[in-house]
Amino acid sequence: MSHEDPYLIISSDCHAGLPTEEYRPYLDPRFHRDFDDFLAGREARREAMTRLGVRNEAFANKWFSDNEEGLRGGWDAAQRIKELDGDGVAAEVVFPDADAVDSQTAAPFGVGLGLSGDQDPELGMAGAKAHNRWLAEFVGQNPERHCGVALLPVTADVREVVAEIHRAKESGLGALMIPSMWVDKTPYHDRHYDPVWAAAAETGMPVVTHSGPHPARSTATTSGSTSPRSPGGRPGRSGSCSGPGPSSATPASGSASPSPAAGGCRTSSGSWTGSTSARTAARSCPRSRS
Repeated sequence: MSHEDPYLIISSDCHAGLPTEEYRPYLDPRFHRDFDDFLAGREARREAMTRLGVRNEAFANKWFSDNEEGLRGGWDAAQRIKELDGDGVAAEVVFPDADAVDSQTAAPFGVGLGLSGDQDPELGMAGAKAHNRWLAEFVGQNPERHCGVALLPVTADVREVVAEIHRAKESGLGALMIPSMWVDKTPYHDRHYDPVWAAAAETGMPVVTHSGPHPARSTATTSGSTSPRSPGGRPGRSGSCSGPGPSSATPASGSASPSPAAGGCRTSSGSWTGSTSARTAARSCPRSRS
């Protein structure tokens, strides 16, 4: 490559998702009543976010008014390409939830960026499947431009999780997003998840996280002191980046949990960064639908 060659820009952190109510056709019909209940509680959730200072209604209204056309690229494939071309972006890794301001495009049952290890396993998997079905259609319209990241509620029934990995791969999606923490469920280093990591490896699907709490409860005692573990199971301090352990894809039984985003670092705030895995997802995503 010479200095005259153009840069090829691939965004490793983009987002897409339907307006929440439009996910209904992608849901298994037996969950439609639960979905109606979820939608009915949306306004109450927004009011609670406003009271907490997380949501600013005046800002949200102005944001949607001023950016109406561009924001349609969150779910409109033609508008999406127009926005990518305008930004000079050749391709992208696509995470869930196109709207970070007002959660108007949240995946069903809050399983988008809110994906958590302690969600209802049945509703969580139903919501994830609905988003994954839609996302496969969306990225499939221009597969050379988009790498879709499937939602994977990994703490649900292992057989169902493994089946969804294979289904997502066959539909043309290129990576798997799991909750950043297992919360009260089986920790990720347990042999319980071996079939999941094996399926991810078999399909060539990178496993990534996006956002969530740091693993403060996973601790190691060294010389009488307790410190949070860094990726790969080595004790470390917040802000360190010790690197993954011997195997980020299949953690060894009894070891401390590695960051699911292989090569990720813990920042000074204690959160995980997963840029390495996002870049891996970009390299691994199929250039055409399977």
